Amino acid sequence: MTIINKRLSSNYRPYSFQPFFTMQYEAVIGLEIHVQLKTRTKMFTAAPYNYGAAPNTLTDAVVLGLPGTLPVLNHAAIEKCVQLGAHVGL
Repeated sequence: MTIINKRLSSNYRPYSFQPFFTMQYEAVIGLEIHVQLKTRTKMFTAAPYNYGAAPNTLTDAVVLGLPGTLPVLNHAAIEKCVQLGAHVGL
């Protein structure tokens, strides 16, 4: 078969690229939701929480990120998150 005949045939591709491997992708779509819980303190500290307070007034050592401070979880917030998950069905 000559080059002219190869070019006229329907399955002749002179520059076809054959990948070494084929990657299979799976689309994963997530939804990120932010909620504001009605708690008296912030999530990781005992500093009080008040919506609408002046900036930088409701702080403590943990909020400021001072060396040697460790965050402590707000147990009331955890309970409310678990209740929300139970109501939503998660």
